[in-house]
Amino acid sequence: MLKNVICPDGKRVPVEQCKRGDCPNPVRCRPLSFLRLCLEEREWKGVPSVTQLINGTRYSYLKIRSDYDESFDSAVYRVLGTSAHAALDEEDGVSYTEESFTLDGVSGTADRIEQQPNGEMWLIDHKVVGSFKVAKALGYVKVRENVLDANGNQEYFKTGAKKGQPKTRWATVKDITKADRKDWTLQLNYYRIMVEKTLGYKIAALRIHAIVRDGNTMAAKSYMVDKKDYYLEIDILPDDTVLAYFNHKKQMLLDALDGHIVPPACSASECWEGRKCKSLDYCPMRQACIEMGGNPWIAADTDDEEETA
Repeated sequence: MLKNVICPDGKRVPVEQCKRGDCPNPVRCRPLSFLRLCLEEREWKGVPSVTQLINGTRYSYLKIRSDYDESFDSAVYRVLGTSAHAALDEEDGVSYTEESFTLDGVSGTADRIEQQPNGEMWLIDHKVVGSFKVAKALGYVKVRENVLDANGNQEYFKTGAKKGQPKTRWATVKDITKADRKDWTLQLNYYRIMVEKTLGYKIAALRIHAIVRDGNTMAAKSYMVDKKDYYLEIDILPDDTVLAYFNHKKQMLLDALDGHIVPPACSASECWEGRKCKSLDYCPMRQACIEMGGNPWIAADTDDEEETA
């Protein structure tokens, strides 16, 4: 569970102390009401959620079993997402919002089941996410490309250890074969099955409404993400495929918790090829994961060089 919050100046303050408003500094870094919202945490009651099972099993295990610290910088995005959901969730007589279900020992909440003008029922999930995640969903990837001069000729290093070698640089290109919506696809398909089995509606389509929290920034543009929101189609998978995945992940998590056995490190897709493992801002379980060992993403140097000279 969350033990300490990391202040902007690096101090680690116990959660309950921060909730009381007993700040060690002369003035608070943020409004107290906002700080308390950041510190809200769901209690583990023995029933895994869809979100917990989409995450890496080690991540979910450590978040339940281990004490961890988290910075407010990372919590801000979570609160932003919660606030956006609250503003977007409204009843209109023909749609449903924030419907909660439990199926086969897994809980989940569907953001919106919305009736379209043609009468179809669509399942829609709102996401407030960074441009990197959106770029992955769209199929934008970084590749090395040759550096050419004004005449279109290859440039070469003229001095140093790389003298005579061709110059390259990172570039962002679109490769639809590398578009990665796996976690969103699995999540929405399980919600679809929950809705169809519980409410009896036939869901005709799945959509992600992705709000880019860093939209229109230089970072977003470097990933070729040039809009502030995207309405993305999500494939409908066979029920058997979806149920098999979640039953497997559920059993892995419950077995680990019952046996107090730390699961293997998150897979490449679960930790974005190690990107999430780089700092507490990406993964609050980073320190606990280091202490458990066996994480090749933390052991390896995952920083990419981006020099052109």
